[in-house]
Amino acid sequence: MRSQEPDNPTTITLALALGVFGIGLGVLGIRLASDITWIRFFDNLHWTSGTTAAAVMVWLGYRRSTAADARRLFWGMVGFAAYAVGQILWDIQSAVGYSAFPAPSDLFYLMLGPLVTTGLLLEVRQRSRESDADSAWLDSLLLTVAMVSLILVLYLPKRGDTALLPLLIMVAYPATLFAAASTAVVMVLTLRLRLRLGGALFVLGLIGTALSWMYWNYLALDGIAMNGTWSNVTFSLGIILTGFGLSRWRMARSQSAGFDRLCAGVLRLLPIVAVILAALALVFSETRVGLPAVVRNLTQVGAALVILLAMVRQTALLRDRDQLLVTRQALRASQEQLTRERGLLRSLIGNIPDLVWLKDQNGVFLNANPQFMKIYNFTESSLLGKSDFDLLEASRAQVFHDQDQHAIAANAAVRFEEWLPSVDGQTRFFETIKTPVRDETGKLIGVLGVSRDITERQLAEQQLRIAAIAFQSQEAITVTDSRAIILDVNRSFTSMTGYTAEEAIGQNPQLLASGRHDAAFYADMWQAVTTLGAWDGEVWNRRKNGDIYPVHLTITAVRDARGQVTHYVGASTDITRSKAAEDEIKNLAFFDTLTQLPNRRLLLDRLGHALSASQRSGQSGAVLFLDLDSFKSLNDTLGHDVGDLLLQQVAQRLSACVRASDTVARLGGDEFVVLLEGLSGQELDFASQVEVTAHKMLLALSAPYQLGTRSCHSSSSIGITLFGKSQPGVGVDDLLKQADIAMYQAKSAGRNTLRFFDQQMQEVISNRVALLNDLRSALEQQQFALHYQVQVDQAGHALGAEALLRWQHPQHGWVSPAEFIGLAEESGLILPLGQWVLEAGCAQLAAWQLQSHSRGLTLSLNISAKQFRQKDFVNQVSAAFQRHGAPPQLLNLELTESLLLADLTDAVVTMNALQALGIHFELDDFGTGYSSLQYLKKLPLRKLKIDRSFVKDLCTDASDQAIVSTIMAVAASLELGVIAEGVETAGQRQLLLDKGCTQFQGYLFGRPMPADELDALLRQAGATVVIQG
Repeated sequence: MRSQEPDNPTTITLALALGVFGIGLGVLGIRLASDITWIRFFDNLHWTSGTTAAAVMVWLGYRRSTAADARRLFWGMVGFAAYAVGQILWDIQSAVGYSAFPAPSDLFYLMLGPLVTTGLLLEVRQRSRESDADSAWLDSLLLTVAMVSLILVLYLPKRGDTALLPLLIMVAYPATLFAAASTAVVMVLTLRLRLRLGGALFVLGLIGTALSWMYWNYLALDGIAMNGTWSNVTFSLGIILTGFGLSRWRMARSQSAGFDRLCAGVLRLLPIVAVILAALALVFSETRVGLPAVVRNLTQVGAALVILLAMVRQTALLRDRDQLLVTRQALRASQEQLTRERGLLRSLIGNIPDLVWLKDQNGVFLNANPQFMKIYNFTESSLLGKSDFDLLEASRAQVFHDQDQHAIAANAAVRFEEWLPSVDGQTRFFETIKTPVRDETGKLIGVLGVSRDITERQLAEQQLRIAAIAFQSQEAITVTDSRAIILDVNRSFTSMTGYTAEEAIGQNPQLLASGRHDAAFYADMWQAVTTLGAWDGEVWNRRKNGDIYPVHLTITAVRDARGQVTHYVGASTDITRSKAAEDEIKNLAFFDTLTQLPNRRLLLDRLGHALSASQRSGQSGAVLFLDLDSFKSLNDTLGHDVGDLLLQQVAQRLSACVRASDTVARLGGDEFVVLLEGLSGQELDFASQVEVTAHKMLLALSAPYQLGTRSCHSSSSIGITLFGKSQPGVGVDDLLKQADIAMYQAKSAGRNTLRFFDQQMQEVISNRVALLNDLRSALEQQQFALHYQVQVDQAGHALGAEALLRWQHPQHGWVSPAEFIGLAEESGLILPLGQWVLEAGCAQLAAWQLQSHSRGLTLSLNISAKQFRQKDFVNQVSAAFQRHGAPPQLLNLELTESLLLADLTDAVVTMNALQALGIHFELDDFGTGYSSLQYLKKLPLRKLKIDRSFVKDLCTDASDQAIVSTIMAVAASLELGVIAEGVETAGQRQLLLDKGCTQFQGYLFGRPMPADELDALLRQAGATVVIQG
């Protein structure tokens, strides 16, 4: 079987090398051996090596042959295999002393010539016309008969007493091989095959092998033994050369006209050559003395047969000549008709408005109509005979060349559309069709090109396509008339609302009204459309099935040339998912994922509202701080899963002990806070109510818990603090601290009990007042300093630093901002303190630019709400930059969500003014407030900052991980950068990296430090910060 693999010359060459090696080994053995037995052995060795190698090479050539060469190689493979079998039989006969003639080996030896000849003749039949094939068969037969006649003249005089059958076999050896060689020559001439090395070696090998057999048999008739002679080696060399040539012969037709004429002339001479050979045979038979009569008779018969066949061949040639004359006459008539038609075609093409041209297969222009030459300013002399590369720049010429080759490869008309420059400098859009042109025999003539200027049509189609694309966008499009009657809707409208086009057309858009907006809302909407020409905002609509959903709606008025409104176009985008994302952010930000209770953020918010309400209404409230007793021991011994079950059941029991208006929150771990609101009466009365509720909680929490398959007991300690109108100035943090202290007192009292906050705890408040007094003089005494915490990217390269305010108290040492910033806000000291921070920060930013290792570092400053809302805040910032020469583009102002959303319009105005100076903004503590994506889109932010509260438990808290992922998604949708603060461990950094955050700040990279220490760190690290953890 053929493998269809590409030809592998290495394998065939290896077979050739092994065969030559065997031949060489045999020849060497003959030269060294003296015994006739060994001489015969080495003769057989080189014959077998050559024959086997030839058969293997032809087989390998067949396995890797193409379909075009398979037939010839198949017959050759069978012939060489038979020849190899004959050699093996000869080796066996020689080994057993079998010397009869003819022998079994002769039968297989003689198959080579006929089988190869058969394959060659079938190849001619397959690749040529029937008449040419018949002529080739006749030429091959002519040469074969002539060669046989000549061989008979040489062999028969030496016949002696040789029997007829042995004699015929001896004649058949060279005759069949000469016939194969003659057929190969005739095939080359008939098919006009290129002269290649493989074919030449094949023919020479056949002739050499035939001559070897002639010489062998010639001496055999004289009874001369040929053991170990050099002529014996010619068998091996001839057969291995024949096999190698056949395996490497890949036939390809020559396209040379000169070679075609040469082959035709040689073919006409072949009958003459055959006659000459027959004549030579006759001359030999008549001139040799003592030649038997039978030799003369056979030679005369052969010569007569050759002459007869030559006559037949000549008759075929004359018939072909007559047919050629008829064809020439028909051709002349066709040429005249063609000339007339060509004139008509030239006239027709000359009047076609399209551009028409013809190139040959090499891209050379053969013809073109006047329109083509006019648009490119060509003349016939400047165009014809040249290619695109002669006329155009190389890049444009290459494009046209590639198009031509594409059309030729496709063998069909190929359409192109392209913008092309003309000689007048304009660029026009053309539709070009290029078609390969072939003659009646299928031979390629060239490529016909036809171009049409479709610029106007293209522009019109482009406008229609743009309109169609816009109409078929993902937005729901509604087109109404000037009376707001729907004229058309797109598919997105149908899929979004559920109304088909037929149901919507003719209706008013009010069919989508959800009922959530009052008449004033719609009046304001249409007022904006009428006066401004457009309106956009969020609207709640109702689908056909009754579902209510939010959309972002844009309404645009379309006016005619007189300015009159002719249509309204509404474009709606379903924002259900973005709304859900907002809700998800709020849920993750304000509720504990394990217990579904409010978390610290929501508790603080509700507690703040409760404090404000109590001051207005005069009602009181209480904060209960609960901590489970021995929870850590249970968690460590039974595992976190059991601990989580306990926390969930605690949450359920606490919720069952209070009213719906009260709040049960989880602060984290095993700490819970209960907020009781709306308590009335004297302090002792509502304190008694709180105590009853607290005892109820202690009782509920001490009951047994069924945690999976385990039954467990637990208890809690409760600290209580009260608030009301009689306690002005008490803040949310104060209440929580009081309740926390009371809870620790309860634990100290033996656990599973409760304690109220007592007056001794007011020391904290006293200390706070003293701290406020110290704060008033701290600025004058220059007790404040800025420390800087480095900010890095994912590779550890320093990007900048955040300036953090520190207070060096004379008695208390360094005081954290958490202890005095709130006091500064409440007292109004935040304004001069903030101005001092701004001035010190600008001075430091300017100083950084003087050092190569710190040049380009950004500085982040925290701005308080009161400072930001000053009317001259922009001027203050601008003046600070000018005084210190600091680059404003390197300053980042960190603003909180609550600051911005308190008065969004004024905040945006201030931010835009600062942004015009080059300043950038970061949203600090993102996710801890009530941020809305709609509001965020309106803010000129550059970056979001992930609050440290989300980073702290990031490695263990699934809700914090979900919040961070949501923040990253929000930042990506708004195209904002993200930086995470409070990064203290490599695990936190890796989790943030995995979620896409690449900027960090925290103790993992460096603590807040004075400017000189930061400078030393950057000098030592070369702007690359080494992770500290």
